[in-house]
Amino acid sequence: ISSIQYNYLNLPQQVSVTAKGNIQYVYDASGNKLAKITTDNTLNPAVTNATLYINGFVYQNDVLQFVSHEEGRARFIPALGSVPASFAMDYFIKDHLGNVRMVLTDEQKQDIYPAATVEGSITSNTSAAYIENQYYSINPAAIVPNPRFMPTYPNNNGIPNNNPNSNTTANSTQVYKLNSSTGDKSGLGITLKVMAGDVIDIFGKSYYSQNNTNDNTNYNLPILTLLSGLLGTPANPLAAATHGALTGSQLSSIGNNSSGVGSFLTSGRLPTTSTVPRAYINYIILNDQFQYISGGFSVVGSSGVVKDHHNDASMQGIQIPKNGYIYIYCSNESPVDVFFDNLQVVHTRGPILEETHYYPFGLTMAGISSKAAGGKENPYKYNGKELQHLEFSDGSGIELYDFGARLQDPQLGRWNGIDPLAEQIRRYSPYNYALDNPERFIDKDGMEAEEYEGEYGVRDNTTSAASFKNWKYIKFYPGSAGPAKRFSIKQNSNDDWVHNKTTGRVYWDDNVKKADDVKNPNEEYYGDGSDKKRYVSNAGTVELGKNGDWHIVTNEELSSSVNNNANSEKRDIGNLVGNVIGLALDSHNLAMDGATALAKGTGGFGETMRIATRTTGLAGATLGAFMAATHMAQTGFNWSDASSFGLGFISGALIIACPECEIASFVLDGIIITKDAYDATQKK
Repeated sequence: ISSIQYNYLNLPQQVSVTAKGNIQYVYDASGNKLAKITTDNTLNPAVTNATLYINGFVYQNDVLQFVSHEEGRARFIPALGSVPASFAMDYFIKDHLGNVRMVLTDEQKQDIYPAATVEGSITSNTSAAYIENQYYSINPAAIVPNPRFMPTYPNNNGIPNNNPNSNTTANSTQVYKLNSSTGDKSGLGITLKVMAGDVIDIFGKSYYSQNNTNDNTNYNLPILTLLSGLLGTPANPLAAATHGALTGSQLSSIGNNSSGVGSFLTSGRLPTTSTVPRAYINYIILNDQFQYISGGFSVVGSSGVVKDHHNDASMQGIQIPKNGYIYIYCSNESPVDVFFDNLQVVHTRGPILEETHYYPFGLTMAGISSKAAGGKENPYKYNGKELQHLEFSDGSGIELYDFGARLQDPQLGRWNGIDPLAEQIRRYSPYNYALDNPERFIDKDGMEAEEYEGEYGVRDNTTSAASFKNWKYIKFYPGSAGPAKRFSIKQNSNDDWVHNKTTGRVYWDDNVKKADDVKNPNEEYYGDGSDKKRYVSNAGTVELGKNGDWHIVTNEELSSSVNNNANSEKRDIGNLVGNVIGLALDSHNLAMDGATALAKGTGGFGETMRIATRTTGLAGATLGAFMAATHMAQTGFNWSDASSFGLGFISGALIIACPECEIASFVLDGIIITKDAYDATQKK
């Protein structure tokens, strides 16, 4: 990049790349990207490509590419011949930071490659062999006319042949000859990029008329010859992945290739009889690191018979176990002529379009990432942001992620512009990405790092007693409690929470609607969430809600809740003490009234004395309760201390009570009040 020009919003407006061209960006007044216009000077004349962004719809040169949605994208498939245009749904599988790790599709796609009929000349653009030479490794010297007594058959395998130059109704007139003694040992090789879950079917025919009479003169196919042939196929994706720098010798030295391929070439490959040539249609599978995974073969048939190799089970429905490559080829390790014809491959695509892995700051781990051949690449990768790359025809680009407010360089792990909110994070460089901790934080728009809360995720339920059991997918939504993390299980809203007392797990049970539905004695009903029950987990304090909603209580909420609870308890004790004092004063006033009545002689002596002693005793009881509550508040709760304290005051009050007084009532009043005071302070 030679220069970057910015607009008034400090967004990149034009990026110039030396000897390549330039890229212009167009935004609306709020800074939302509307267009990306690339001028490619690597071509003559220069070519301009325009990408438009309209509310999730992405167009390239006025042709719809895809429509983004929360699950991935709806990819547009243009009409082809009589097949109308359609959409394929591609789904993005993300990790805990929102990085797109895998793209899955519901598109049912099958690639039927042209059959290697070797009819005509590879140098004549009207011949079938001319097109076939773009797919298969063909040595013109090995193309020969059909042997004189070879049975006739049409130039097709009973399936479509996507070669406009091929006459599929005509009989075969040319074949491909292999002879380990006088000619090539292998040929008609084709290498394909495959993904885990793909299925391969191999078609082809073979013929020989001369039996193999002396196995001692057989010529084994060297490992290096096989691997060099693999790299030498036309439009080889494996060679393209290594920029043409990988040789057969280097490929042989990778991992177990030497022993693995060597075993494949020697173990169990001998025909059932020594008269049958050691000639085969073969395949080997390599992973993305070019290591041998597996292989298979189909041996030729009987002398004088044209064999259809797809009839062998080894050539049908070959399952691809890992992302990588498959090499299909014909071979002959015997000193007799064997003829091959109509080799053809059918590639049925699986659901995996891409698998991407990242270094912490977003750079793709190319060695373990993979993409299906011919697919429309997903540009939204790290943190779900669009990677600006492949702008020029030579495959180069600026290789920056567009986060909105800034562009991020995954190779350096930093921004290329200053943080618009730099004053709020003065401890860190304004060019740092995610507070230099990209395993925990993300930056949604290029302005502020934050912990990723996610759209979808799954809680671990295997190890901790604090984890939930039977978690379904959970979805983030902004809660009314501000920054709190709130989630909801996609479950029936009539189901309720259950707590397993043995494991400590809490889960939303499909079969529980009330307490009686909990049958396990080790489990207890936790309600429907209406009471917002809380419990402590390894993720923090969890608050259960209705309809499967729950959220992890933030520190702010927790602190506020603790303060509120403490204040509530203080209010309860304060109210109790106030009531006790009020009761004591009322008792005192009642006692004074009794004394006054006695002095005036308006009441009987016995009745007046009963009132006086009872109210005096009650006053003592309430005072004892008050002192007990005060003692407990100051020194902690000890029921025996509190009860002794209260009853001591009650006993003192009873000293002045006459035998006629209701002593049991005095004692009971004091005990009840003191116990209430203790219960209140117990909360604290």
